[in-house]
Amino acid sequence: MAIAALTLLFSMITSYKSALRVKKQATLDAYNLLQEQGLDRLNDYHTENVKEIIKNEESNEYKEVSKILARIEHFSAGINEGIYDLNTLYELAHGYFDEAVYNTVIKLINQKEEDEEVFNNYKRVVKKMRIKHRKQSY
Repeated sequence: MAIAALTLLFSMITSYKSALRVKKQATLDAYNLLQEQGLDRLNDYHTENVKEIIKNEESNEYKEVSKILARIEHFSAGINEGIYDLNTLYELAHGYFDEAVYNTVIKLINQKEEDEEVFNNYKRVVKKMRIKHRKQSY
């Protein structure tokens, strides 16, 4: 009986660790794709540029930054739903994803929110990363 219980416990622990590893790998893969398809291009736009870009919703730049922001929102939904791992994202991109990227796109987010509240997933991830940073700083 004891051997069966230990075997079951070992099996459960192994299964849990395997699931965590898969989730971390999925986060790495999704973030790398986001980096390639969006964040690298977003680096071409500085905060001051975005302030100018949002003045013309018909411009190609406005549409490009909006598409990148949509990709960020979709990735963030995966973090918030537990599909991807917040801790892995934090280790990968703290200071970049939650600060530099956010500061670049916040004016566009604010403009889009004049009509309705949007990008809640991204804002929630940023908030979680900032809380995690504060906890680790103490």
